[in-house]
Amino acid sequence: MLNEEKIQLMTKLAIYEQREGKKEIPMSKYFKSDYVSINMVKTVIAATINYFLIVLIWLLYDLEGFLNNLTNINLLDIGKIILVLYIGFILLYMVIAYVVYNYKFRQVRESLKLYNAGLKQINKIQEEEGKIKEQIEMGGNDEYDESFSN
Repeated sequence: MLNEEKIQLMTKLAIYEQREGKKEIPMSKYFKSDYVSINMVKTVIAATINYFLIVLIWLLYDLEGFLNNLTNINLLDIGKIILVLYIGFILLYMVIAYVVYNYKFRQVRESLKLYNAGLKQINKIQEEEGKIKEQIEMGGNDEYDESFSN
């Protein structure tokens, strides 16, 4: 005997596992602070690379002007400006990353709660099916026995 509710739940959960679940289920192994911290470190590394690529592109774009004014430019002041802009750039990225990864973690937790609720529901259905199967194997249920004894 097929249980349509169980089949629908199992199909729904299998689709989740194949799509979003591939990314979200491994996230359930992390605490929120660990997940956010790891991703913020990744963001700092990526932002640092991006920042220095932007500085390099700017330098290459204005290389002729930079080389012409090289004797008039105080390299220490330019280094300070680049460092201050870098710190601001990193802080901005870290704030954005903190907000984004906190939000993402909360969203994933909510979908995992629904996933776990679905698993519990399937487990409950299987337990009920197991009890019915046991009763059938042992000769039926007491409520049916009374109707046949008369």
